[in-house]
Amino acid sequence: MSNTVQTDPGLTLEENAKRAARSLMALHAAAGFTPTALYTYRDAIGRPHFWIVRMDHPKIGEKIIRPMNLAGDEYSLGLPPFPVEGSPLYHLDRLATDPSSPVWFVEGEKCARSLAAKGLLAVTSCGGAQSGHRADLRPLAGRAVILWRDNDPGALNYAYSPPRPPGGPPRAGMRRRGA
Repeated sequence: MSNTVQTDPGLTLEENAKRAARSLMALHAAAGFTPTALYTYRDAIGRPHFWIVRMDHPKIGEKIIRPMNLAGDEYSLGLPPFPVEGSPLYHLDRLATDPSSPVWFVEGEKCARSLAAKGLLAVTSCGGAQSGHRADLRPLAGRAVILWRDNDPGALNYAYSPPRPPGGPPRAGMRRRGA
């Protein structure tokens, strides 16, 4: 099994990403994990930046979440390099299209996608509860932000230490929601 997957010029970017995710995660699929989502992180104008692959095991209840990026014409597992400001937010492109709505800052792409399907503007940082401090939060400046964490022990720090830029002040106006 290769650590990279070449793009197929006959496929769209979305089709290539799905194909690459299946190939790069084949060992997990062979172990009983089922692909459940491919989340696309986009830049502010909607161009794909990288992907998060999610697989769930229906019998043991575990999940596997891995980042995948495209460098040139090869996909590989791992994050691309990020600017010093931090990693982009999931649904970053939607912030610009809806500048007046409050933003739900949630823990995980699955939750952000679910809220978006209900018409809410929801974002998350890449990497779960331990990653909020590594995200580029500048697009949230001046916005009403509602922080909604998961209901598990790992999420306590996420809710009680709101994401902030390194060395920056706490996020004024962030409200916490969740048990």
